[in-house]
Amino acid sequence: MNVVIIGGGQKFGKLLANKFIDSDANVYILSHKDYGDDTNHLSANFLNIADVVEKFSKLTSAIDKIDLLFYNTNADLGPCSIEDYKSYSDVSKIKDSWHNTITVQAVIPHILSICALSKMDANSKIVFMTSNLAFDIPRDYCQWSSGQPGGKASQNHMMFALSNYNDKNTIVYSIATHLEYEYKEKVHNVLNQIYNNLITIDKTLSGQIVQIYYNGDTAQ
Repeated sequence: MNVVIIGGGQKFGKLLANKFIDSDANVYILSHKDYGDDTNHLSANFLNIADVVEKFSKLTSAIDKIDLLFYNTNADLGPCSIEDYKSYSDVSKIKDSWHNTITVQAVIPHILSICALSKMDANSKIVFMTSNLAFDIPRDYCQWSSGQPGGKASQNHMMFALSNYNDKNTIVYSIATHLEYEYKEKVHNVLNQIYNNLITIDKTLSGQIVQIYYNGDTAQ
C-alpha cells in the first residue's frame, strides 16, 4: 500500500504515518518543516505553491500507484485573533492571513489532488483532515478564529466537487474530529478509528464529511 501524507511530521500526522509504517505500508511524507534528509520525507514552503508541487512530484516520482493521499495540514494562519475584528485592525495583515489560509487549506490540496489522480484508480482514496469548526456555528470555543474554520469549510466544498467529478472514480471525502493531545488515550482511540476508516474501501463515503468522536461514535 502506497500512502502519501501531507503534514506527517508531527502530532496526528506523525502518529498516523507511524501506524501505516507499522503495518508495512510504503509511507511518503511532505512536511512544512525539514525533518532531515530522507527520500520518503521531504519538506516544502507551503506559501509557495510551485515549491509544494515540485516537492510532491519528486516525492511521488517512483510510485506507480497512490492508494491513499491524506491531506493533514492544519496550520492556523489566521485571522485568529480578537484584534482582527476591531475598527482599528490591520487590514493588510488580515488580507495576508486570508490569502495564506486559503492557499494552504484549499488551493494546495486541490492542486495536489489533481496531481495524485494520475496515479490513482477507483480503489484509491483522497481524504482531507478538516475540522468540526468548519460547520460548528455558533459555538462557545475558538470564537476568535475565522481563518481555520473558513479554510476547512472551503476544503470540504472542494472535496465534494472533486468526489463527484474526478475522472478516475477515486473515493474522496473528509474526516472531521477534535484532538486534545493532553489526553493520550483519547487521541489513540481516534487514531485507531481513523486508521481503520482509511484502510477500508467504502465508496459510500465519497463526498461525505465523516465525523469521528472520542467515544467511538461516527456520523456523516
